Amino acid sequence: MTVMPKDYDVYINNEPPFYPFQGSKEKGWDFYRPDPEFFRNFEKRLMDLQKLGIEADVILFHPYDNGHWNLDKMNQEQASFYLRYLIARIGSFRNVWWSMANEYDILRKTDEEWEKYFRIIQTYDPYKHLCSIHNGMAWYNHSNPWITHLSIQTAYLQDIQDWRELYKTRYY
Repeated sequence: MTVMPKDYDVYINNEPPFYPFQGSKEKGWDFYRPDPEFFRNFEKRLMDLQKLGIEADVILFHPYDNGHWNLDKMNQEQASFYLRYLIARIGSFRNVWWSMANEYDILRKTDEEWEKYFRIIQTYDPYKHLCSIHNGMAWYNHSNPWITHLSIQTAYLQDIQDWRELYKTRYY
């Protein structure tokens, strides 16, 4: 489940009832002022899933704003604040998994930026939730110690054993 709304012409073209930050798409967002109403609703949805025994793979960043809301215009300092807030706000839910990004390679962030964001999760998540990153066309280095599992989008399922060996993953 994504924190940020998605603008995806074919599938998603509605305005969400709440936004994660105070402000507006017309006047801009204050990335240092999360919207409590949005996060109360988000927490309710997490609890709904938890009651059903469903894990919530929370997608922290994605490339599908398309200039619609400009919620993807956070600089690194703002993004770091957002991550720390999100961890503090929903990290206590036992059914949360962190997915750093959906199709991370489309976001045009450097490996150093991604590492910085993963280190924030490692540092501030006292519960050590599972953490991964989702590919688009390129592959993130899933052998990094902050990656707990593979999150793969591909039609090549026959390669699973090779990936397990490459990234030293195993079934639990």
